[in-house]
Amino acid sequence: MSRSFVFALTSLFLAACATTSFQVPDGRLTPGAEFTVEISEGWAYSSPSSDQALFGGSATRDGMRLNRVHFVTLDDGDSLIRVARGMERPFYSTGSSELEIVELVTNSLTSIGYTTMEADNIRPTTIDGHSGIEFGLSGKWENGLNIKGDAAAIPVGDQLHLVVFLAPELHYYDALHSSVGDIIQSMDLPGSPAVG
Repeated sequence: MSRSFVFALTSLFLAACATTSFQVPDGRLTPGAEFTVEISEGWAYSSPSSDQALFGGSATRDGMRLNRVHFVTLDDGDSLIRVARGMERPFYSTGSSELEIVELVTNSLTSIGYTTMEADNIRPTTIDGHSGIEFGLSGKWENGLNIKGDAAAIPVGDQLHLVVFLAPELHYYDALHSSVGDIIQSMDLPGSPAVG
């Protein structure tokens, strides 16, 4: 194993330990967004104020730099990110197309240090009776570490409800992908689904 690889993993571990969070019991969690999710034991939650890059709350199994599930509700004109690095912040607009929502997520992540962030497997979904999209994410962290993830975006009225999961491709993504899928499917969203 190369020294740079060991150094990168050690740095990630130490950074992961620096975020203040608390263990959450099994059950419903209101994660700093205007929806709730079902979460299983073993996840730690960090409040929206603890993340300097993204709005909303986050949950992790092994530390925020090793894996994170991000939860946020955006109103028209809101941004997913607090500060962009040398770029204009992307903003949500009510009535955005599916492609525009995907670009909002990928461009936001690129703005905070992820590189070559791309979406794949974009597909329609229905969560809690509301239509939206789910998609995969892949890219690199600024240190070169390969990152994978999943996202769900559900527009309801003038709001966009987002769950974004990110983890290193090596081990952490595969280990948590199924559990995060269950969290996404458990979203309890505000408002009644439209009756057609």
